[in-house]
Amino acid sequence: MLQTRIDRNVEVVTCLLNLTERGSLDWNAGIVSQPYRREVMQHFSHLKNHPAVLLTNQLHAQGFWWDSMIELAVTCTAFPEAVLTADLRNSRYANAGEGDPAKGKKTLDELLDLIDDFYMQAEFDDFYRAHQPLYHGIIREVEAGLPDAAWLQLITDYYGAGSDEDIQGFYLIPSPLSIGGNSFSPEVRRDGELEAYNVFAPFRSVDAEEASCGFDRPEQLAELAMHEFGHSFVNHALEPPRHKGPITRFAALYTTEPATGQMGHEDRTCVAEHIIRACEIRIALVAGQPQSAARLLQHNIEQYGFHYLPAIVEALDDYEQNRSRYPSLSAFVPTLMQTLDAIAAGQQN
Repeated sequence: MLQTRIDRNVEVVTCLLNLTERGSLDWNAGIVSQPYRREVMQHFSHLKNHPAVLLTNQLHAQGFWWDSMIELAVTCTAFPEAVLTADLRNSRYANAGEGDPAKGKKTLDELLDLIDDFYMQAEFDDFYRAHQPLYHGIIREVEAGLPDAAWLQLITDYYGAGSDEDIQGFYLIPSPLSIGGNSFSPEVRRDGELEAYNVFAPFRSVDAEEASCGFDRPEQLAELAMHEFGHSFVNHALEPPRHKGPITRFAALYTTEPATGQMGHEDRTCVAEHIIRACEIRIALVAGQPQSAARLLQHNIEQYGFHYLPAIVEALDDYEQNRSRYPSLSAFVPTLMQTLDAIAAGQQN
């Protein structure tokens, strides 16, 4: 069920992203040495004014950025004949359409056509094939550090994978052209089946002469993949409009605090991060690792400022004790919304 591969569509889209205004500035953000990203930016610099790059610049200003572009890449057929094979989340269309989902769908259809042209003008297939030794090395590094089957079983059991929809697969997609240290969690739902992805950049800096590709951090891979796969179950469950009120009221508790990399985004992202991190702590307890659970809780509070995380961790006990009533975390989300409202109300009194 757990598969590892290089995704050519992701490579095309991240190549394009590195040519955008923000991407070209962020090429060494977080991880200071990524020789392959630098090579790609130089090799394709003549295409920085291609219409696909310019439209991506515009979409970035509207909130449709790296994570959204990667979700687009894994949801469409192969470039240079790309069409969407399933709907994106409605919030993705809204961002692409400046609040209008219908407009967003048309804009993304236009973008796919432009990326098809970018692919051809870049002669990307030739470049991609010439770098197969690099990609094979990346896959070897990732596969050498894969977590065991029991790790994935813990995740699927806790979130209730398969109770709401069939699981088509879990995919680890190393992305050498993404901003180092970052990861993304696109999800694809088609024909009643879920495809869960963890698309992740190199974990560390590498020198141009170094044999490593920067993906040789097994412990980091396991922690990161658990987190990103969690998004595949939580993000979708928070989409219904009826949850907007509790989400907004809870996220407002953080509006007066400095934005962090985890909560400096929209309200739904703030709530998703809390729920997923609470689940990670509970999974550690289920696995008989109370010290790891305590470390995670302390780290999230002290490092990221998740002050209200303990209450959500405690609320998940009801979920665990009543799995016949709540076969999946998605089924428990309405109850979690009550917890969020109780936390928000308690802070106002």
